[in-house]
Amino acid sequence: MSRLSDRSHWDFIHAGEQKRFLRRPIHSHTNFKQAVKKLLGQTVLDRMSGYSDYLLWDVIFPQHFHSMKGAKAVEIGSAPGEFLVKFSEKYGCIPYGIEYSDIGVKVNRATFERHGFNPDNVIHYFEYFDVVFSKGFIEHFTDMQPLIDRHIDLLKPGGYLLVEIPNMRGLNYPLARFFDKGAIPRHNLEIMRKDAFRKLFDRKDLEQIACGYYGTFSFYLFTADESKLAKYSLKACHKIQPALNLAFRTLLENKRAESALFSPFLQYIGRKVGHEL
Repeated sequence: MSRLSDRSHWDFIHAGEQKRFLRRPIHSHTNFKQAVKKLLGQTVLDRMSGYSDYLLWDVIFPQHFHSMKGAKAVEIGSAPGEFLVKFSEKYGCIPYGIEYSDIGVKVNRATFERHGFNPDNVIHYFEYFDVVFSKGFIEHFTDMQPLIDRHIDLLKPGGYLLVEIPNMRGLNYPLARFFDKGAIPRHNLEIMRKDAFRKLFDRKDLEQIACGYYGTFSFYLFTADESKLAKYSLKACHKIQPALNLAFRTLLENKRAESALFSPFLQYIGRKVGHEL
């Protein structure tokens, strides 16, 4: 299995997350949010949050998931662990993480501990799970079939598989290259076409529930390299994104406007053929 990114890259990424997530209390921006809420109102504040996040948690997931109290959920490449924590709190799961970066393991374990989950659930061994996640992981490899096999092997019969990758094609391609010259070589663009992505999961032991693009557009998709132009440009664009989120939520609500040209993500949701959970 050939990697497109090495351990040092992820140690660098997770070191930045360690600074952001672990040196602040869980409710660090409460006073600021309360001030903004008084000024703009809760509805406007909610609509300024990420539109893709809104679609994922309030539109897509409620269509396919229900309470799974006590079920085991694992994310491959799980650091910093915030997505897994949120999913587990929402659906009553027991979260597990598989992470190979040393710093990533520390960050993930600290995130679990801060939210009352067992930090030892960030593991280096495999067992069967009711839900298997993979977000921003498989696109860093070239040999897909063994990678998908490993995901399926972790699932119990009847378990859910959710795989998400970024969409670096379309308009996102030149923007990704502008902000970070090393971004494109770190990603497998061949699987970022909808048909090619769907074919990765075309197998007898999987039943497709949903597959396609989601989200409209997001500057949060991109990373910046070490150049000042890239850093300051992306920082400025991040300040614009809340206004875009507000426009998307106000104009589109849950109607959605996915496309290969603009959408930031591709997502597959499936279920392993077998007995129900």
